[in-house]
Amino acid sequence: MNSSRIKKAPCTIAFILTLLFSTVAGAMLVNVTTANPMAFLPYITIKSDGSVEPQTEFINQEGNVYTLTSDLVRNYAVKIQRSNIVFDGAAHVINGSFVTGYGYSNKGLSVESVTNVTVKDVEVRGFMIADAAIESTTKSFFLRLKAGFLYLENSDFNTIAESNIGHELMRYSNNNTIMRNTIDLVELGAGLNNTFFENNFATKFGWSVKEGNFWDNGSIGNYWPHYKGVDANGDGIGDTPYVIMGETWDEQLNKDTQIAKGQDNYPLMNPWDPTKPIDTFPPRISISSPESKVYNESSVPLAFLVNEPSSSMSYSLDGQGNVTISGNATLGWLPNGSHNLTVYVTDRAGNTGVSESIYFIVAATETFPAVPVAAASIASVTVAGVVVLVYFRKRKRQTVAA
Repeated sequence: MNSSRIKKAPCTIAFILTLLFSTVAGAMLVNVTTANPMAFLPYITIKSDGSVEPQTEFINQEGNVYTLTSDLVRNYAVKIQRSNIVFDGAAHVINGSFVTGYGYSNKGLSVESVTNVTVKDVEVRGFMIADAAIESTTKSFFLRLKAGFLYLENSDFNTIAESNIGHELMRYSNNNTIMRNTIDLVELGAGLNNTFFENNFATKFGWSVKEGNFWDNGSIGNYWPHYKGVDANGDGIGDTPYVIMGETWDEQLNKDTQIAKGQDNYPLMNPWDPTKPIDTFPPRISISSPESKVYNESSVPLAFLVNEPSSSMSYSLDGQGNVTISGNATLGWLPNGSHNLTVYVTDRAGNTGVSESIYFIVAATETFPAVPVAAASIASVTVAGVVVLVYFRKRKRQTVAA
């Protein structure tokens, strides 16, 4: 009997050890998962057709303007896939941070393959891939964006202004304007003709900079905390250029390997004041009607989108004087033939934007308003009848008198 118990003991001990190991391993797995989960937030997507999916009270849509109505705290990220819109964060936060540990593993604000989009007044933080990602996007405007990590990839002719960025990474992006921002660290991959001016750069180190970019706009540069030049004439601009060194992390360890990758010819002696932003951007105007086609009617709708509030609007038809309008309008009773139209919008800061000129053709079967013409014909007949009646009355009187 004792021999039987001895034979069973190893099995019992093995079972207990296996159970204990599984429990400990499971606890460790839970702890690791809790500490560093690969968790993704669902997206609120502004789709290419303009719809919002899922439909939610967090996004208010009025025409082509989409407004965030409250903070998004660990419930949604946002993805923009529609061109020619305004996304207004309304000073809200898209927050992917956990209370402790890492944030969610996706992108907080993703702008994908669009053009002519304005994103403004939003803070994004706590996301692992990127707080804000601008990918394959052109001719768009990012104003007062706050993000710990922002990257542009394959994106050209965009503007980032009056924003606060911890780490900015640009890859394969060209002809972008980066102005009036506070930036801790910049990395530039392949890309050319990107212009930086009126930025406050908080650090000298951590740079990976490529040649072929511009560090001033021809008269104003950036603020560099390590600039040692002087300002003899007191105009706020250093008298000598600030040389931009291609400092990778390896080059920081060996200063002899550093290579100059550009220079700021007009370095600022003091930071620009982010509490006093200056609007120097003209409005962006996108015309949806008329289109470049043939119209079979003499009245053509005028419809367009502006990316900011305006103080005045007008249009010029066929190079004639500007006609003041208050918004969308109708171009009435156009003569047959070719026409061109240009829209002008002035914002509240006095900047005037000019749309591209739209060329179209009117080939209407009736080029004059039927009702006014008919009314004019009746009026003519009536006047003629009165004249004839007066004439006959006069002839009758003359006959009687004779």
